[in-house]
Amino acid sequence: MGIEGTQAYYDEVKIEIEVRRFIESDDVKDKVKDDPYNIIVYSKDKKEIN
Repeated sequence: MGIEGTQAYYDEVKIEIEVRRFIESDDVKDKVKDDPYNIIVYSKDKKEIN
């Protein structure tokens, strides 16, 4: 994995962490409860990147 691949992976992990923080925040946690969910991140060209 080259530098670009490493950065892309880091960016993907960073996005997923932020989304999880949001979903687990007090404002959203009550609505999500224990319901399963998938986090799908899309690039600008609408390709799934995770």
